[in-house]
Amino acid sequence: MLPTPSLRTLAPPALSLAVSAAPAPAQTALERVLDQIGDATQVAGILANTADNVVRNSVTIETQSETQSPVGIEGATPTDVIFFVSSNFGPTFTVTADQIGTTFTAPPFSNWSAITIGNDGTVTSVDTDDDPRDVWTFFDPSGEVELFSVQDGNSTTTDFSEYRIYDDGNVRRITTEAAANTANYEAAGFDQVFLTETETITQTVLLPGSIDASITNILTGVAAQAATTGDVSVTELVTALIGNLSTTALGAVNTGDIELLGANLDLSEVIAEAVAG
Repeated sequence: MLPTPSLRTLAPPALSLAVSAAPAPAQTALERVLDQIGDATQVAGILANTADNVVRNSVTIETQSETQSPVGIEGATPTDVIFFVSSNFGPTFTVTADQIGTTFTAPPFSNWSAITIGNDGTVTSVDTDDDPRDVWTFFDPSGEVELFSVQDGNSTTTDFSEYRIYDDGNVRRITTEAAANTANYEAAGFDQVFLTETETITQTVLLPGSIDASITNILTGVAAQAATTGDVSVTELVTALIGNLSTTALGAVNTGDIELLGANLDLSEVIAEAVAG
């Protein structure tokens, strides 16, 4: 009698499954920061890149600009002639810039009158010979254009702010521009004196191809204030998709961090402070 074969349950051969994990995508700088703040589901605030920028090639350019302004009576030298003076009795003489602010006799070395020319342009004539009929007429230095006159015992005022200096290389005259034009100072070889001021402007210009490691991003969707009462204001919470932050510099040169400067800040009020920080 042949043995009865035993029945066995044959298990299928074990399958060996090899699972290879897909490489994780590279994280952006912002994603790395968000990973470090735990399970927070919402970040409200201002992020700033404090990385040191790569030194960029630049060149310094200096430009100069000149401005000219006419020299007034305040720029006069003591011997500059400002007036040619005559009287109704004939004597004539000149007045120089150093006589402004003083009192002198007219005509010189006489006792006819005492004339005072104030720094404010006031001209006063005082009788000193008991003859109040003396009248002094003031002309421009050329003696051709009458400016004003003053009689003994009286005074008048001229506007010194209108006076300018003219120079022919040997003699300097002080008079108004109107008088200089009427007397044709230019034809006589006199040029108006100008003060030339030179301003130097320095600019640093970046050369093409320089590397900038700064990060620029645009945040949109910032809501305005929802309500304001007295000194208290309420601003609606904003959810913003910041997006990736990228830079043209290699990560190795970016030695700083992306930091949260503050939570629930009003961008319109503190952006300047945040940037300064």
